[in-house]
Parts: sequence; C-alpha cells; structure tokens
Amino acid sequence: MVDALKIQKIDFATIEFYPNFVVAIINPEENLDLPQVRILEDIVEDYYKGNEYIYLSYRKNDYSVNPLLYSSLIDIKSLKAIGIVSESFSRLQIANFEKQFCPIPYEIFNSLDEAKAWASGYLNE
Repeated sequence: MVDALKIQKIDFATIEFYPNFVVAIINPEENLDLPQVRILEDIVEDYYKGNEYIYLSYRKNDYSVNPLLYSSLIDIKSLKAIGIVSESFSRLQIANFEKQFCPIPYEIFNSLDEAKAWASGYLNE
C-alpha cells in the first residue's frame, strides 16, 4: 500500500493524505460536532482542491460523533464516499447506527488495509 503523501496534526486529530483518499484519526475523548467537521472539511478540501476523494475515519480511539452532521455531507461535492474503520465490535455497531444518517455511500471495515484498498479502487469504478 502507498505511504501517506502528507500527515497533518491538528488540535483534535491526525489527518493522513493519500492520492485519492484521506484517513482521519480523531483524538481520544473528543466530541466531534459542527465546528470540528468544518475544520476537517476546510483542510481536506484545500488539499484536494476540488478533486474527488474518499474519507476514511480510522476509529482506533474512543470519541463521539453527532450523527446529525452526516446530512450536511451531501453538500461537499468532491467527497464521494465514507469508510469507517474499527477493530472494536462496539465501535462498529455505532458506525452501523450512524450509517442511516449518511446521504452518500458509506462502508464499514474492521481493518485499515481493507478500507484503503476499497478507497483506492472506489473512484476507478
């Protein structure tokens, strides 16, 4: 698998940029809500400059997400799909619940390598 082209650390997350997908690792105990999502959106959109990409959320830490935020993702035209990755059964159950709120393609994975492989090929389909 390709190494990250760029890694950026911000107050609440680490963001890894790849050719057509991004991996976000949110810090432990964060509460992801609209202000944090807007910061992530600005950083990622600035990096990809309108090119299509996939967002992978690598949930290796415990944190909360407001599931109502997913509805606004339809407005990010270059974001084509989301992948949620966790090795924790309980986090995967939460991701499955959140899926019903997401208006764009949303897949769940239990390994980061599997999610990266999916994301790498998704835009070529």
